[in-house]
Amino acid sequence: MGMRHILSYTRGMSAIHTTRIERLKRLERLLPRGAASAPSCPDGARLLGILGDAYGAQNDKARRRALQRDLDELVKDGRIEAVNPGGKPLRYRRLADDLDDDPLVWQYTLQQIRDLIAEYVPLRQLDRFWQRVLTEVEGPVLDRTRLRIV
Repeated sequence: MGMRHILSYTRGMSAIHTTRIERLKRLERLLPRGAASAPSCPDGARLLGILGDAYGAQNDKARRRALQRDLDELVKDGRIEAVNPGGKPLRYRRLADDLDDDPLVWQYTLQQIRDLIAEYVPLRQLDRFWQRVLTEVEGPVLDRTRLRIV
């Protein structure tokens, strides 16, 4: 499940190293959605300030180059865009949202979970419920990294 699951979740990304894939996903999640205005979109310096730990302990110049490579790849993959092409500094925002970001998908998923809980909790079949949540193919995948139990 490990590597295959991670790579299958990164549709469209050309990166192959899992730490880079995670860094690209983290970078993309930081960017505002497509309707954001240019002033509200972060530039490279702001992104590097937020994600500094993800780019290692190299010197600042190397970290900026690595960030720019990641931004260029996300632009090439059609995941983000420069809001002010030709501007200095370039500012970025997300283009396409994942289904996991869609509020209607989340509303549907939460309703499914509520229905499952209502069905299994009174019967004291939590193990069966847990397995169904982890393997349900309809809606966003809720694996151990995305589901928290209170």
